[in-house]
Amino acid sequence: MIHSATLPSSFDQPDPPLPPPDDSESPGAAPPPAIDWVSVEEDTAPAQADLEMSAADALPAAVAASAGTADPVAAGGAGIPIQLGPLGRRRSPALLAALSVITLGIHPGLWTARVNREMRDFDPRMHVRPARAALALLAPALLTLLIALGAAARQVAERLGHPVDLPVTSRVSVWLLAAPALLPLLVLLISPCAVAAAMTMERVRVVEDRAGVDPDQQVRPVAALRALLIPVAGVATLEVIAQRRLNRVWSLMR
Repeated sequence: MIHSATLPSSFDQPDPPLPPPDDSESPGAAPPPAIDWVSVEEDTAPAQADLEMSAADALPAAVAASAGTADPVAAGGAGIPIQLGPLGRRRSPALLAALSVITLGIHPGLWTARVNREMRDFDPRMHVRPARAALALLAPALLTLLIALGAAARQVAERLGHPVDLPVTSRVSVWLLAAPALLPLLVLLISPCAVAAAMTMERVRVVEDRAGVDPDQQVRPVAALRALLIPVAGVATLEVIAQRRLNRVWSLMR
């Protein structure tokens, strides 16, 4: 015999008691104090204005630093001084021109290494390889010198009764004696040599900028290369132009 049982239903259970009312939400409770947003904005306005002024002052300094034309004393008002190194050596332009002609273009290569080293020491931020800059001018100078020496040796051998069998005639070898006179044009035509000369003049311009020389009075590197169009004395002329400007910078910075 099966007895039927009645299962308890959730609907038959009594409802749970309600929580007591919150006193804070009662009609008699005082409302929370309101936030005075006007006072908050007035309190934070001076700090926000100072932040905007600092950002406005720092922007020109960042632009000048990225262009490499920052003030040599203070970096755009940021208060960070730029340490400049020792000054270079003042040299006589007339003596440099004489040494350039006497050495048939060898001395300008040595001079290039020295002044590039001095400019690098003066401005540590300047990336310079003095040996490479000097080699770019020494290579064509040595080439023209060897050509002239070879032509001279042939002329001496023929005068002594020892003819030399070469594809170049004796009359042409006489003209080769003047090969060092074409050194300026050779420097201008060989692109690595021309770039090295232009970069040296650009470093001179950067040194003038660090010394506070007016931009209108600074050297123009590409325009200065026109001196290489002068036969014989073109390299010496370029050397004199650069050294005169460096002498003026070293005098201003003393």
